[in-house]
Amino acid sequence: ALSSVPERRFGKDAAQILLSKYANAGLYCFDADSVTEAIGSLGSDNAQGEIYLTDALEWFARKSQVVPFEVLCADEMLTYSTRPELREMSRKFMRKASECLADEECAPWRAVLEKFVERFGDRPVVLTSAPGRVNLMGRHIDHRGGSINVMTTSQATYMAISPRDDDTVCAVNIDGAFAEGSFSISRELDGADRSDPCAKNWLAFLDRAESRAKLAASRGNWLNYVKSAVLRLQYSTDFALCGMDISVGGDVPCAAGLSSSSTIVVAVAEAVVALNGLNMSTRTFVDMCCEGEWFVGSRGGAGDHAAMKCSLPGKIIHLGFKPFTIGETFPFSPDYAIVIADSGEKAKKSESAGRIYNSRIEDYEAAIEIIRGRFPEHSFPEFRDIAKLPDGELEKVLAVLKGSVRNIATYGVEECRRAEKCTELLRYGDYEGLGNLMKESHDGDRIGGGKYECSTAKIDAMCDALNAMPGVLGSEIVGAGLGGSFIALVRKEAVAPVLAFLESKGISAISSFPSGGSRVVF
Repeated sequence: ALSSVPERRFGKDAAQILLSKYANAGLYCFDADSVTEAIGSLGSDNAQGEIYLTDALEWFARKSQVVPFEVLCADEMLTYSTRPELREMSRKFMRKASECLADEECAPWRAVLEKFVERFGDRPVVLTSAPGRVNLMGRHIDHRGGSINVMTTSQATYMAISPRDDDTVCAVNIDGAFAEGSFSISRELDGADRSDPCAKNWLAFLDRAESRAKLAASRGNWLNYVKSAVLRLQYSTDFALCGMDISVGGDVPCAAGLSSSSTIVVAVAEAVVALNGLNMSTRTFVDMCCEGEWFVGSRGGAGDHAAMKCSLPGKIIHLGFKPFTIGETFPFSPDYAIVIADSGEKAKKSESAGRIYNSRIEDYEAAIEIIRGRFPEHSFPEFRDIAKLPDGELEKVLAVLKGSVRNIATYGVEECRRAEKCTELLRYGDYEGLGNLMKESHDGDRIGGGKYECSTAKIDAMCDALNAMPGVLGSEIVGAGLGGSFIALVRKEAVAPVLAFLESKGISAISSFPSGGSRVVF
């Protein structure tokens, strides 16, 4: 029994329908043999040319074989026809923040839940998390169509989120260094042409003078990463997303090359999808997160977001791009560990590091255009396809490039090949070979000697020192570089000495085993 139903749902039949206090809940229990006969008698004489199960009720009614069941509480019989209705229905399954605090499964979210209650009150929430990531091989090439071999860390960003009835997003961080902020979704997208929400048009919206001015005024503000996910998803969605109140915390160090910024994007996107009933493939989700992060000014690839979404506990996963593919997974041997060390040098993509990062991408794009023009006989749909040439042909192709363009292209080709070789080594458990590959990859990033030059003098020195230690198979910078973290592949028995050495140098480090991907908990 439904006490009230909005007339707008029923159009011209509203008056007649509202005469009855009952509504068809759409849930039937049939006798199997009888319903087969009933369906066999139904026709499709309607505008859609379809057979409707609801018509079976009339067949049974004529035989006086329909038994209605009166549901006294409407919330006990929930159905939906539209995504806004699904969104409204899903809220009935959410737990209050206090209930989550009492649940051991929600222990990792305790701090953000307490902050949420303090700031927003004890309201129904959904919990999301996104882990930091480590790319063992395939650096700086995902946006060129190259592949990566990644794992997620035990560190993560955690969020408690409650839906609002307006389109305002308000976010508070348990770290006092990050000020609370809010924004209106519709105002942020004011003037956006959403008739074709493809990546090209989204990028054109971001490149408008007005959009660039807004970003410049808020550059470096952590709230921009919240906006990244929300605005890209709204841009591509044909109904208004709900606003949210968000409490954020976690232990992924900022500007340390572990993609703390992308963990915010992914965790927020998980909440937007869950709270709005969006039906989205993994590939689309990853693309939305990647393109969303362009909002902060970087023009990177989807590797970080894909790693966070797709990773599995105890596994290294191989991911391809352009198009996005989920490849093989490889168990990570318990005889080894990845030591993650924070150099203390900050690499902020939203500031100067971002400009250098984008300049490398410009060199890549210049390289592929020059090569396509000089060698029209070759088909190079993506930059990564250059790496597939035989060595002799490859030398001729790269020889037409000069200066930084040649250096970046050479590094990219070599890294594309290393990323593929990495899968062979992991497949056969060749960790010695993997360590050597890590050393080669880092050499390409060295300052004053590498071709890509996105390391730092401090990180170069620390990697050299680690490589000289017993039990260390190899080390390298992680992430976009220009500061941040570096990693080492270490035998289990050498982990303690390595951590002690790094501590003696004033460097914060942890030993990590592959964790799982991003999560949503109702």
